[in-house]
Amino acid sequence: KCNAMGKAWNSIEDEIVKEYYPKEGSRCAYRMEDRTEVAVVKRAKKLGVTSERAGKKWSKQEDDIIREFYLKEGGKTILRLPGRTEASMKSRANKLGCYSRTKAMEWSQDEDEIMVKYYPTEGFNVSKRLKNRSKDGVKYRARKLFLRKKK
Repeated sequence: KCNAMGKAWNSIEDEIVKEYYPKEGSRCAYRMEDRTEVAVVKRAKKLGVTSERAGKKWSKQEDDIIREFYLKEGGKTILRLPGRTEASMKSRANKLGCYSRTKAMEWSQDEDEIMVKYYPTEGFNVSKRLKNRSKDGVKYRARKLFLRKKK
């Protein structure tokens, strides 16, 4: 019923999940304030909504894209894989033995300073201040920095 921050799901968010999750999968999280891709997957499951991509086998072409680009581009490779979620791409890359080691994935001191300054008041929304950082990425970095959102 509630997200990690204690916010209950509302009927508008449920309708967004029902409408967009089948085509977009967890990516539809961007359509909602303070909802992560993980939270959307869990809510979709609870609502009985499935993604059209769920359970579909990976093609040789998709595997080749991951092998060619994941080491260089990391999470940005998802832009080359329409209909796949970033989480499923990362899982597939792991199974293929591809591990991203891009500099773009490392957090800079400037980004950490932004996190320390704004996360306590903005929570996941600080991702809007950080280029190429997702709400999930911000959440995990906040944990590593021992940051919490003020209530």
